[in-house]
Amino acid sequence: MKKYVLLLAALCSISLLAQQAPAPSDPKPQATAATAPKTYRQFNSETKDGTYTNHYFGFSYTLPSGWDSHDEETKKRVLEMGQETLKKGEQAPAQPGPEQGFFMLLLTTPKDVLFPQVTLMAQDVVLVPQIKTGGDFIELLSGEFKQQPEYSLTKATEKFAIADKEFYKSEFKNGPAYQAAVFTIMRRHAVGFILTAGNDNDLQDLIAGVQKMKFEPPKDAEAK
Repeated sequence: MKKYVLLLAALCSISLLAQQAPAPSDPKPQATAATAPKTYRQFNSETKDGTYTNHYFGFSYTLPSGWDSHDEETKKRVLEMGQETLKKGEQAPAQPGPEQGFFMLLLTTPKDVLFPQVTLMAQDVVLVPQIKTGGDFIELLSGEFKQQPEYSLTKATEKFAIADKEFYKSEFKNGPAYQAAVFTIMRRHAVGFILTAGNDNDLQDLIAGVQKMKFEPPKDAEAK
């Protein structure tokens, strides 16, 4: 369980980034903050025949063969475990959801276990102007990961393409777990994967699966 609970604590921590970000240096910072969105449209996603499709962001991802997509209750419980870890460390627990703009879109693992794991998430970064690329977001993630005593970077952040989309990837270890963060910016959100495996070969297989993502035009009038 330790293999992924520390990671989830870090994920819960980053759901506070938008709230804690410094206000833009303009003459009316309070007015800018007042325009922060309070509600979020539905992401319009589905998992069918082993493929997760998100119509709001406009992409699909094929789950590893034989893996399950967990329901909302399981995702909620997994995040709660990360929050409990934060509490033990006397850090303020995050509350993922519309108010913070943090969403766990997909949690998939082999049947009946929670490790290895692929987590797909989205974080609204509209109030964090320094985040312009997936690489910028990974740098903020790294700040959280580095606080874990068993964290070590194995491959520095690099830019690469999936189809014609710009993504960034970083690889690291957290104790016995081999992990990677793969992120891009879509429609004002940092959208991407946290991949967790028991060895580097399995991690590379998970990365290869992400690189097979397919893209479609977002299916609503607000698409950008």
